[in-house]
Amino acid sequence: MDFDRLVDEAWPALERVPLEPWTLRHSLGVTKRANSVLVSGLPADLAEAVGEAEKFYAERGGSTVFSLGTSAPAEVDSLLEARGYRLADPTLVMVASPAPGGHPRARGQDRGPPVARVARHLGRGGGT
Repeated sequence: MDFDRLVDEAWPALERVPLEPWTLRHSLGVTKRANSVLVSGLPADLAEAVGEAEKFYAERGGSTVFSLGTSAPAEVDSLLEARGYRLADPTLVMVASPAPGGHPRARGQDRGPPVARVARHLGRGGGT
């Protein structure tokens, strides 16, 4: 599972420019997710691709940030380190299998609408 690609597709930046196999992303605001290079492979000319990314963000008045997830080749990290980039804001991704039987709502065992549950909890709806 390519978690970085899933997040990118679910919450895309306003501007997305392909720089195969990467995606240059730019949005308003300060979020690094939407204002970073999604690194998802090794370009034919790595140094040239990094230069193109730096030019892209310089033209928009921003810093160049590379998002290196699990699909990012080690060569990218090595080149960025050699060019003076540093690790910032690492992300921990945690996944788990669904519980056996799924969530109660998915099984049709909901305890009623949320308003009724809150009313019961507050003692206004009768019953417990």
